[in-house]
Amino acid sequence: MDLIKSFEWFLGTICGQVDNREIATAIVAAGFVAVAILRAGVGKMAPKFADLVSNALTPKILLATLALSVYSALLYWLAWSIGLWSAALLLDSILEVAFVGLPTLLIACRATSMKSVLGELVLPEVKFAALVGFYLNLECLSILGEIVMQAMGLFAALVSVLGDRTTYPKIAKGIAGILFAVIGVTMFANATNWLLASWGDIDWMEELRSLGLSIWYPVGMLPFVWALGLYSAFEQLWIRGDCYAGDLSIASSIHLIASLSMKLRYVKHFTRLEARAYSQCSTWREEALYLKGFKVEVDAKADEANAKVKRMRAGVGKRGFDEEGIWLDWTSLEKMKTSLWTIAANQNGEWEKNGHYNQARLKVMLESFTPGGCTGDSSITVDSSSYARWLTSPTGFVFGMGSSGGSYPSLRYEGDREPDLKEGDLLAEFVSDEDESSLPNWNMKFWIDESFQ
Repeated sequence: MDLIKSFEWFLGTICGQVDNREIATAIVAAGFVAVAILRAGVGKMAPKFADLVSNALTPKILLATLALSVYSALLYWLAWSIGLWSAALLLDSILEVAFVGLPTLLIACRATSMKSVLGELVLPEVKFAALVGFYLNLECLSILGEIVMQAMGLFAALVSVLGDRTTYPKIAKGIAGILFAVIGVTMFANATNWLLASWGDIDWMEELRSLGLSIWYPVGMLPFVWALGLYSAFEQLWIRGDCYAGDLSIASSIHLIASLSMKLRYVKHFTRLEARAYSQCSTWREEALYLKGFKVEVDAKADEANAKVKRMRAGVGKRGFDEEGIWLDWTSLEKMKTSLWTIAANQNGEWEKNGHYNQARLKVMLESFTPGGCTGDSSITVDSSSYARWLTSPTGFVFGMGSSGGSYPSLRYEGDREPDLKEGDLLAEFVSDEDESSLPNWNMKFWIDESFQ
């Protein structure tokens, strides 16, 4: 009987805490899913849905979800015991587990360090945007008003995402921005009106507990995510070891775990090559020396990657060069180089096939492969025997490539202005890749290894 009464209290408390915004969200989400299923066809979606459910019910996912639920319950019990939680937050707590807790399973699997976990799990909850979201959620509109706002938000999100595929992506982005602004202003005005009218009746302690829940819960989840991340990383390590290096002895396995110091960085980068080399060590001393060298190498790569991240962030939005001749803003440079190489390969194929470059194809490729925020242009001689194309970053840096007479690899250009295309020599300012002193940015690898972040 006590169990039944507890269950009745649980359901009654949750139902009593559901507000118009949550009801509207459920209605709009159900409508969107129903429309998507009907458009795709029930017959096509049913097998996919069955596969999704089957994959979700695998023992590993069920055990991880159970562990998450038990850990979350322990966190809430500890919070209740020190006054940070009350039954008035029951529904909010369940939603916190669903929308913050469950995604930690994915965060843990791809985590490369505690820094990456903090960036994905904790920092989004303590930014100014989180406080704004809390303020906007102080009071709901009527059920009809909430449905309209939710539908507008869904439509704006679809326009924003799908706008890049339309003929006028900027217009689509603008429409989405206007809709989001209308929603934000409406919710802000509603919350402010309620706040002014109900100031004296508000239970500020519960409101503070509600705000605190969105902060201390992600922080409290850090040990769980770290432990699950280590388990996932070591599991992958054992798979690599078994497949490529044979079964390790118990002593070697213990030595490996202890030597990696329980750091995600080391475990994640212990690949099949390291597993094979480690298995070939015949003595404990050889294993220790190998693991020491491995950790030194990983730390050096991590320091290099972190230095590149620091340099990249320091230069965002800035024009000009540093003391080594490298452009300050790296934002689009690696993408620009990749796009130019793609176009170069295509034009080289046109020359080998037809004996001349293809102007129409050049323009199509340039439009298709120009990175977001960048601009591009090209030029080709009358007889289609020479061509040049270049891309300009948002801060004004220019990468260019060009070829003449089927020469490949293409000549290159870089600078803070577009190349000067002389009538007699289209590629006068373009140089060979062997001229490294003139191409410091072409020779710089702007790509950042995020596995160390």
